[in-house]
Amino acid sequence: MAIDLSGYEITKFDVLYDVYLLYGETESIMYRYTSSKESISVGGYTYVPAPIEKKAIQKDGEIENTSVTIRIPVTLSFVSYVASAPPSCFRVDIWLYQNGAKQYRVLAGNVTSIKVNQDYIAEISMVEEILQTKLPINFIEPGCNHSLFSTACGLNRADYIEDVTVAAITEDIAIESADLAGFDSLYFEGGTAVFGSESRYITSSVGGSPWGTIYIQAPFSSLSVSDEIIVLPGCNKLSSTCKDKFDNFDNFLGFTAVPKKNPVLSGI
Repeated sequence: MAIDLSGYEITKFDVLYDVYLLYGETESIMYRYTSSKESISVGGYTYVPAPIEKKAIQKDGEIENTSVTIRIPVTLSFVSYVASAPPSCFRVDIWLYQNGAKQYRVLAGNVTSIKVNQDYIAEISMVEEILQTKLPINFIEPGCNHSLFSTACGLNRADYIEDVTVAAITEDIAIESADLAGFDSLYFEGGTAVFGSESRYITSSVGGSPWGTIYIQAPFSSLSVSDEIIVLPGCNKLSSTCKDKFDNFDNFLGFTAVPKKNPVLSGI
């Protein structure tokens, strides 16, 4: 994808840096880095130095698909954040910054995959946002095509937020609270736990008395007993879940009569 330099000419004496704006699950969670050796102020925000390597931008001539992979140290806080949730939740903007003057967007898109080397490198691949629409938009499959709390789903995220006071933490991933006791087991499975700017995927949940428990995929960086977190339920996209758990079957977009296994491949 060409960099728009219309109306401005970069000379060989200009100093150019990449600046990276990495979004979390919502646009209120942002991480700002730069390839410069010193911090850069752009638009009132500070981009901190980070040894990020940007590989060559790839372009598929047939479908006009632009993609790029960046390699960043696993010590950066963004890597700890994304390690706990599906990559589709995140996006990256890459800009070319001309020292003291203009900036030009090189690529903006959703993260498609994250590979973490146990030593020190995380590879983040992303594709330009123009092709992030699912093709086809809807699939003929038993599960619902909608994402929970999306416009098409129709449910209001704010209506399902649970404020939870942490009573105990076991092995960093099991969080117990009396505020979770009144919910059925697995109610929060597939949902989200939020603490400050950090978000964690909930792998399972157990109801009980006097406490209920949620299990998160990765620990929060500094969660302690008595801290307050926000917890949201998950949806497995089954018609029964849509009807019984969320009372939202009118907005269900799945095809329950379609077999889960392909009879051509697996037999009848």
